[in-house]
Amino acid sequence: MTIKAVVFDLDGTLLDSLEDIAFSVNAAMRKVSCPEHSVETIRSFVGYGIARLIKDALPKDVEKGIYKEACDFFYKHYVEHADSKTVVYPGILDMLKQLKSMGIILAVLSNKAEPAVEVLCDKFFPGIFKITAGAREDFFKKPDPTRLLSILKELEVTAASTVYVGDSDVDVYTAHNAKVHSIAVDWGYRNRKSLLAAGASTIVSNANEIIKVVKYM
Repeated sequence: MTIKAVVFDLDGTLLDSLEDIAFSVNAAMRKVSCPEHSVETIRSFVGYGIARLIKDALPKDVEKGIYKEACDFFYKHYVEHADSKTVVYPGILDMLKQLKSMGIILAVLSNKAEPAVEVLCDKFFPGIFKITAGAREDFFKKPDPTRLLSILKELEVTAASTVYVGDSDVDVYTAHNAKVHSIAVDWGYRNRKSLLAAGASTIVSNANEIIKVVKYM
């Protein structure tokens, strides 16, 4: 085994957070008097960060002031309610503990705002991750590889010895752009068809498969 670090996406990969995201999106829509959406519709908006999420949720050609108000409201509302209904996917905690016992360094990289990432990781995964990174103004969001590469530098590992694990096309592109190994999971917010279309070569259906794949990389 040559893998030294595994970096995970958060939403749809480690945590089923869709209901909390949808709750805050619809709260923001009510705030600016715009139509709300079903949870399944909001599922298709998730993955690119707050700016894109709210843009997709709002009617087209909405005024800039309304867009900014909705973004600001969502940010504050979600940080306060990020863990109301969010749960860890089955098998995830055991998988993370096994990877740590193998001497692998673990980290998180999400397009979710960094304060919310920290809140969720502190609650659900205390002491598990060396780095918990989210969206910040000084980095481009995924699929830009810059933040992931900065994490590798901080962890003192190479791209060749790192795996990025995620549930969306964004995550597959991020791994490819950073030239790290990629594992896609099919239990999250995108289906296998979209993962394959993005170029995913390794797709797993349960957490234990991640350990098996990492061992033989």
